[in-house]
Amino acid sequence: MEIRSFWTFFFRTSGLFLMFLISHTLQIYLWAFCFWLMGALPGHEAPIYFALVTYSTVGYGDLTLVKDFRIFGAMASVSGIFMFGVTTAFLVGFFARTLDARKS
Repeated sequence: MEIRSFWTFFFRTSGLFLMFLISHTLQIYLWAFCFWLMGALPGHEAPIYFALVTYSTVGYGDLTLVKDFRIFGAMASVSGIFMFGVTTAFLVGFFARTLDARKS
C-alpha cells in the first residue's frame, strides 16, 4: 500500500508541475503574440524573448519597448509576478495537505 501511495503522490505532483509549466508557457506566448500584434517588437524571436524575460522579471534590458508600449511591458511583468505567486501559494497548500494526509 505504501508503494501505491508513493506513485499516486508522484503522478499528482508531476501532473501539477506540468499543468503550471504549460500555464506559464501559454501566458508568455500570449504576451509575445500581443507584443508582435501591436508592432512593439519586430520578428518572431524578439517578442518571445522579451515576453519571457519580462514575465519572469529578469529584465536584462537588452531589448526595450518604445515609449508608446512601455506600459504593456510593465503589465507583463506584474502578470508574471502575480502568477508565480499564485503558483507558489497553490504548491505550498498542495504539499501541506498531502503531507498532513500522509501522516494520518
